[in-house]
Amino acid sequence: MVDQVNEQHVEYGGVPARIHSPENPTGLTFIAPGALVSMDAPLIQAIQKACEEEGRTVVVADLGNTPLITNDPSNVHGNFTKNLQQVIDGYCEDSNYEDNDFGLIGHSMGGAAVLSLADDYAVSAVTVLDPMPVPSEILQNIDCPVNVIISKVRSYRNPGKRMFNELDGYSDQHMLHEVETSKDMKSGHIFEGQEGEVAKIIRDYVAPVNKPSGPDVSFDLGEPG
Repeated sequence: MVDQVNEQHVEYGGVPARIHSPENPTGLTFIAPGALVSMDAPLIQAIQKACEEEGRTVVVADLGNTPLITNDPSNVHGNFTKNLQQVIDGYCEDSNYEDNDFGLIGHSMGGAAVLSLADDYAVSAVTVLDPMPVPSEILQNIDCPVNVIISKVRSYRNPGKRMFNELDGYSDQHMLHEVETSKDMKSGHIFEGQEGEVAKIIRDYVAPVNKPSGPDVSFDLGEPG
């Protein structure tokens, strides 16, 4: 049974956000929607509800109107990353949240933003849905488990699948889910009609315990006799 949820609408550094907090939260999750995707879009609502059913406080950053144009063409998600960071830092400061251990969920450009910030905080796990590409140096520095959800209709050219393959080469703690979606590219990208399946994947996902890599001792024969 879900606790009574308190809803607040706030702004951090000029970035609007919505907070849903139960009476006895079990954790904290930030959600980053993609470009032109409203906080009230069915996909975002389904993700939020899945997190609430786990008893988590959910903070949704309103990134739908974030400018897509940046001064650096190689960093098109830069404005999304900056705005999401404003929300994370603002919430943690205003709520005196000191655990600094939380989950990040992002869709499309929001997915690129959460991947870009995963190494800046003590993040327990990241979930990305059809994420936009990020540079290899960002992926290499991600220590936490990443749960990748992609629309199967786009998988043959989906940057999220290529990104997962790269992540999987660095660590075996990451997971990939492919969801059958509409043949229409736009509808598939926002998982139209499949929001319930996406929510179930998020609810059922259990992040593996993150164990730092130790030295390779597979050929350690011990000290000479």
